Amino acid sequence: MSDKIFRVKLKALSPVPITKRVFGILYETYQFIPALTIWNTFVKLYAIEKFKNGKIDYESAKNKFKKIRLTNFYIFTGNGILRVIPEDKKKEYVFSDFKTAIDTLSGSSLDNALYEREYIVAKKFVGWVKAPENLYVFFEEKLIGRIAFIGADKNTGFG
Repeated sequence: MSDKIFRVKLKALSPVPITKRVFGILYETYQFIPALTIWNTFVKLYAIEKFKNGKIDYESAKNKFKKIRLTNFYIFTGNGILRVIPEDKKKEYVFSDFKTAIDTLSGSSLDNALYEREYIVAKKFVGWVKAPENLYVFFEEKLIGRIAFIGADKNTGFG
């Protein structure tokens, strides 16, 4: 069985937070979606698709996807692929916001709870996948049009 190499396009429905590193209160984001993040998303979608007997078997899905290779997923614009966002364009593709936790009794901010998180706000991403032919069929038939959450801030509706 031969491997197939194919392009995958992703459409973001909300800003994507992919934490790169933390500087004090700033959670800096990558300017792309790392291959491992996408791989984990594909594993999860496969496990859900193969859901049987009331149990999602992530370990079987991980073993099945060990042979898959993929690139990082980069911002896709009308002018091509942005592997690195130029400093003068960063405001178009990355934004940040401040958040804090609130003490429910006093209504004030909790100590050491302030942080700033960056998000990628691009709408389109593209990457390449190399997969055995039997998994290519899964990509072609089961993943087109699927919705999945990607990123570090899924609990607040982003990612």
